Amino acid sequence: MSYDNRASEESVLKYYQLALNEPLSDDDYFEATFGLACTSRGHGKFNDAERAFETLVGDFSRETEAVLFFYSLFNVIR
Repeated sequence: MSYDNRASEESVLKYYQLALNEPLSDDDYFEATFGLACTSRGHGKFNDAERAFETLVGDFSRETEAVLFFYSLFNVIR
């Protein structure tokens, strides 16, 4: 479920952080970490976003193209 689409971004960061403390499938872990990275960037929490993007690049080589695209975009916006 994407809370970002519900315009409740203030609570979405907490949602992603709580989710990441639970046992998750690899796909759910990727989605929660990616959501945390993108939402953190959108809230101007660039250090948190960068850590999350770095985690994704390190842990999910199969998804590297998508992550690197958003990481590059993150660096341009930053």
